[in-house]
Amino acid sequence: MHKAKITSVLFVFLIPLPGDGQERQSYLDSLKAVAEHGIAMAQYRLGYIYSEGNVVSHDYSKALEWYIKAAEQGHALAQTKIGQMYQNGSGVEQNDSIALEWYTKAAATGYEGAQLFIGDMYRQGRGVPQDDSVAVVWYTKAAEKRSPFSGFAQFTLGSMYSNGQGVKKDYRKAFEWFTKAAELIPWARYNLGVMYDLGRGVTQDYAKATEWYTKAAEQGVVSAQFNLGVMYDLGRGVTQDYAKATDLYTKAAEQGHASARYNLGLMYYFGKGVKQDYVKAIEWYTKAAEQGHAEAQASLGDLYYFGRGVPQDYGKAIEWRTKAAEQGIVSAQFNLGVMYDLGRGVTQDYEKATDWYTKAAEQGHASARYNLGLMYYFGKGVKQDYAKAAEWYTKAAEKGHASAQYNLGMMYEEGMGVPQDDSISIVWYSKAAEQGNAFACNNWGNILYRRSDYKSATEKHYQALRLGGSSISNLVGKAAASLALTDSVFVKGNINSEAHLYYQAIQYLEKAIEIAKKEEAPNLALADIHYEAGKAWLGLWNVLLSKSLVDYKTLENAHKEFKYCLKYADQHYKAKHALRQTNIILLNRKWKVTVPIFIFGGIGTATFVLAICGLFCHSKYRRLRPMQFLSYVGTAIALILLAVLWPQVSKVKIAGIELERTSMTYQSIGLDQAQLITQPLQVNIPHSDLQDEMLFDPVKKDRDF
Repeated sequence: MHKAKITSVLFVFLIPLPGDGQERQSYLDSLKAVAEHGIAMAQYRLGYIYSEGNVVSHDYSKALEWYIKAAEQGHALAQTKIGQMYQNGSGVEQNDSIALEWYTKAAATGYEGAQLFIGDMYRQGRGVPQDDSVAVVWYTKAAEKRSPFSGFAQFTLGSMYSNGQGVKKDYRKAFEWFTKAAELIPWARYNLGVMYDLGRGVTQDYAKATEWYTKAAEQGVVSAQFNLGVMYDLGRGVTQDYAKATDLYTKAAEQGHASARYNLGLMYYFGKGVKQDYVKAIEWYTKAAEQGHAEAQASLGDLYYFGRGVPQDYGKAIEWRTKAAEQGIVSAQFNLGVMYDLGRGVTQDYEKATDWYTKAAEQGHASARYNLGLMYYFGKGVKQDYAKAAEWYTKAAEKGHASAQYNLGMMYEEGMGVPQDDSISIVWYSKAAEQGNAFACNNWGNILYRRSDYKSATEKHYQALRLGGSSISNLVGKAAASLALTDSVFVKGNINSEAHLYYQAIQYLEKAIEIAKKEEAPNLALADIHYEAGKAWLGLWNVLLSKSLVDYKTLENAHKEFKYCLKYADQHYKAKHALRQTNIILLNRKWKVTVPIFIFGGIGTATFVLAICGLFCHSKYRRLRPMQFLSYVGTAIALILLAVLWPQVSKVKIAGIELERTSMTYQSIGLDQAQLITQPLQVNIPHSDLQDEMLFDPVKKDRDF
């Protein structure tokens, strides 16, 4: 009988699974016959057939019946299957505690599959209090064998050591466990690539990282395909190849990998490995953004803001930038601040602008810190506070922001919110000047001028003129330097040089006004530039006047610039004062020139006519002696008036207008504008990408064994 049992078992397990219905039934009957003889393996096999439904229809109750018969004989696989049925609620009421009991019975036989599942239960806190340290004990037991379950256990141990779960974080041990698991588990190959990529537990080696990424990618690991694309994109461990990078991004993107979709959008945006196509870029950005990818949301907002690949739409830009900003994307937070500051796509709201600037500034965004300094300086959205303005300027300046360095220098020069200190002011002006800030270089020269170091001051002013850049700040800075040079001891008195410098300043300021209007600069910035232009015209007026050259066109231009200044800032008291001054001279021109010419011209004309009439009457009729006398008198009076008054009229003294010397230390108020995200390729290998999940979720899917 024992021999017959063995023969039956061999027959059942060695023949292939039947194909048609009659053969399947015959196979099932034979298997039942063997199982009814108490052969545990046949009982387990029969339970498996009923649970999987690959020979007969699903019947969990019969599956459980046969599993229990096998389990009562100590069959570890059957015990494990019963545990899975209770864990998943398959044909029975879900019960983690009962599942754990059956797993424990199987684990007692040394079965690594059950040991693995017990580790899962402790790790997830199912049927027992959550305890990673106990989970590690069970995973270690399972990992010591050589089977697919051991591979899963080895992989999970690698994840737990890499993340410090239940054990002290140890990348070296994580690397060892991933290496053991790599033979069977594709995700372990991927994680080995990550460890070589980041140099965790091993010496950083991009070539080996690429090797492991390739092995994992060939097994269909999507993150490996993405990271391999990054390696080809950046030329790490391989020759840079944008076409291969694009192919790999595409494979991962088509499988729903959000970062791959974002990077693929970048490839189309920059035309790397593919023909540049903003529409395609928008398409992939949108797919990634809809998955919640923060960088994609920010980039999508940028494209709507600038109208690239889509019609410009500030509303859409606000929508996507808000989503990105709420996820902490610093550029989106800054750009939202700009949009609320300028009222683009939203109602202008300085308080919200300040809130978003603050969030970005706290993450170290230099332009946000600079703009936040502006908000405190001018009291926009917050109470005016020069000390706070100086604080934020300092933080931006320390990150190399040239305008912040200039403004900080200005505040130390003027003692606004900080102690007055020309030496510290020069330090910040010099840093800004090194970055090409003409304004800072000019003010540096002004301080030297006040110290009577005229030679050095002149050198700095000329240096400011040589600095490149056509930004509003630089153009106004060059104009300031030109105006400052007119007071230089090396130029003063040279009418041609002074006039040239004033004309040069006017040209710089006119260009600055043009750019400021195009960029929709704040009204206060436009007002200040117009005021400086008016002063430049007045300077030219004074220079010409010093040589008795009266050019009312220059005065009229100055008058016009001051009026423009008041148009943009109606409380600009300096412009009001200057406007009154120019008005007085222009009115004097009418009274001192136009009126006298009309009066004396009229008298002269009348007397001349009388004289002609008297001469005519006398010569023709030889009578009317009184008329003759009158003609002589009228002619004499006219000649006397012309001789005496004409030189006085032609030399009417027009006073010059002296305003304060241009110190050019007023606030640089050029708002840093919304920016386009241009940084490519967010490599998807942060700490969290070291996979700490099982390849299959044991709760939702049975492991195959």
